[in-house]
Amino acid sequence: MIVLSDEFLSDLPGSSEFQESTKAYVEALENRMLNVSVTDFYCTSGTPLHIEIEWPTEPIPGYTASAVQVHVQDLRAQNKVAICAVKMTHQQQIFDLKKDPFIQEQAVVNSIRRAADRNQLRYFPRAEHPIQLPYLDLEVAGAGTENEEEVEEFLLGKIYWLGFRREVSDELQFGSQIPGMPSIWVQLSQR
Repeated sequence: MIVLSDEFLSDLPGSSEFQESTKAYVEALENRMLNVSVTDFYCTSGTPLHIEIEWPTEPIPGYTASAVQVHVQDLRAQNKVAICAVKMTHQQQIFDLKKDPFIQEQAVVNSIRRAADRNQLRYFPRAEHPIQLPYLDLEVAGAGTENEEEVEEFLLGKIYWLGFRREVSDELQFGSQIPGMPSIWVQLSQR
């Protein structure tokens, strides 16, 4: 769920900028709905995650910032969770996020993905998770790669974990053909 301000909603009919960002978000969400779960994501490190964001943001006492609580589950170890808070500075909220509130959700997810890539998330059984949550800084700018081999490996992993693995039982062997997709073969080794 994403939270939209009254200002954004009241300006939506007259603002082509807001209409474009809304359209882009709906199209991206439509593509995510093709996955087994719209809250499953894949990291460049090969880690498949289930990410649940608990909106709205809450002010952080004593700081000119707010945070949103995020529950993260590594899909390879489903009995553990990492709960953290993604911190957004007042400056980010005013300059980076105000014109397009849909960037906020994307930035939170990508901040979590990058934290997973850097091994900054600590997973615990849900009942044993510490009460004090670690803060992660919101990273608005995206990081990409032009390396074709890395992109191919990323896409194969994403197809496997977010589509195939989440839908098919563990009876599948590596190197098996993906049903309904005869030209794509799973070429991943167990990590």
